[in-house]
Amino acid sequence: MRPERAPLRRVAAGGRSCNGLVLALGLVPFLSGVPGTRLAQGADMDAGYAAEMVRREMVQRYGDAAYRRGLRVTTTIDGRLQRLAEAAVREAILAYDRRHGHRGPTARRRGVSAALVAIAPRDGAIRALVGGSGFGADQFNRAVDARRQPGSAFKPFVYAAALADGWTPVSLVQDVPVALPMGGGEVWTPANFDHRALGPIRLRRALAQSRNLAVIDLLDRIGIDYARTFAARFGFDPRRLPRNLTLALGTGEVSLAEMAAAYAVFANGGFAIEPYLIARIEERNGRLLFQATPPRACATCWFQDPGTPAGAAVAPGGALPARRVLEPWLAYQMHSMLQDVVRVGTGRRALALRRADLAGKTGTTNDERDAWFCGYQRDLVAVAWMGYDDSSPLGRGETGGELALRLWMAFMGKALAGRPEAVLPVPAGLVRVRFSSTGLRVAGPGEADAVTDWVRAQDLADLLGPDPVSIIEGPSATDPAAPSIIEAVF
Repeated sequence: MRPERAPLRRVAAGGRSCNGLVLALGLVPFLSGVPGTRLAQGADMDAGYAAEMVRREMVQRYGDAAYRRGLRVTTTIDGRLQRLAEAAVREAILAYDRRHGHRGPTARRRGVSAALVAIAPRDGAIRALVGGSGFGADQFNRAVDARRQPGSAFKPFVYAAALADGWTPVSLVQDVPVALPMGGGEVWTPANFDHRALGPIRLRRALAQSRNLAVIDLLDRIGIDYARTFAARFGFDPRRLPRNLTLALGTGEVSLAEMAAAYAVFANGGFAIEPYLIARIEERNGRLLFQATPPRACATCWFQDPGTPAGAAVAPGGALPARRVLEPWLAYQMHSMLQDVVRVGTGRRALALRRADLAGKTGTTNDERDAWFCGYQRDLVAVAWMGYDDSSPLGRGETGGELALRLWMAFMGKALAGRPEAVLPVPAGLVRVRFSSTGLRVAGPGEADAVTDWVRAQDLADLLGPDPVSIIEGPSATDPAAPSIIEAVF
């Protein structure tokens, strides 16, 4: 007979240890509480979603024999961070319920959801994972199994593609209304969240303010196929990305874990990593069956502690080096632009954490159906999401910059407490230049409203050419493919 699904037993909860959650498979009977798990004495975390991921992986590796061998699995979960994540998700859901009032059993069946995943950007180790309001009541793991539209949280990857194609943070695009054929005689007329158009706008400001019309113009100019191919560098599956201009507004389908891995590329200086949960597997007698050896980004080549010299581009501890997918100058420009999202843009609520080393991007889909915040610091990338399972609207004003960012801050504020702010040296080849506020010429000494930005020295000659406004005023190409329902994201 096929054995019943056997339980996992937590045998250690850990504290600040990276390997803070240890699970044993098939050693104890089912107990009350989280199905198939048993808390170690004194442990005060749930971690049911992570435990179920481990159980599935063990069955995939060893079949039903996994239940009889008494395997001991050490995960990458940090016990302290896991508890913080669980508390932040619970409070976010309760706070949303308090704002919207009791909605009864029908509303609950729609799925009242939030999720959060946090990973180490240098190697992808999952430090905390919460897939819903509580595994005991709801076992669907929204952190890894759900595919949702990321909205404007996808925009940074379009901007990164543009920078790689020769654009700069001070390049201009058009934030103007457009009418794009959808096919069948229908026309798509996307809009900005504030229903305003700002005209020519620099890339840095367009990203910080999450201007929809500007990023659509940018995607139209760099090319849809090029952008989809470039997004694959971050781990996105191009087959899940639309082949039309709605790609700029995040109409593809992604998971929280995929978004965390993608933002890790910005956090670690341009290296591709893959999230992983299982660090070690042992037999009952202690014999080692598996030890994770993930490729790692260089630990000292990017962010540094004050006074620490830059290191060579090698992985720490003899680990295999992760694959570089962004050049350092490009990663620096994107990090600087994503810092502006927090400093002066749609993520500025995060200034309340009083840290200068935070960066990230808000994301809200049409009618506030999904609220995202994807952000990072040197040591931790965290992605927070809230929405209904059936994609019902969250309500007016429940945006990524409000709803999801509050959840992200509740977690990250405590997760980073006591950690020093790291220094990010400017990569070789970048120079800081003052530009006129009305064009790309070098600003004169008397121009108080000039803008300053980092550009590659080799790009200066091109930047100081003709007036860029006249260059970008040509007619915009149209795409015959039908866009999705998203019109105004934030």
